Amino acid sequence: MTRQFRLKRPAEWTRFTPDDLAELEETLDVLSDPRALADIREADLAYTADNLSRRADAVRNLRR
Repeated sequence: MTRQFRLKRPAEWTRFTPDDLAELEETLDVLSDPRALADIREADLAYTADNLSRRADAVRNLRR
């Protein structure tokens, strides 16, 4: 089943499958969650600063 949504101009149509719509709704949920956005920003800053825990190090730290 495909849903159609009318955009601003009458000739424009776009089609979303149910999976596309679910993914879009999930994205909107994340973008509307201040805590999730803060986590994303923090992770982005850590990545930019190359301040990341490598997987093996993270696992070792969890086992301590």
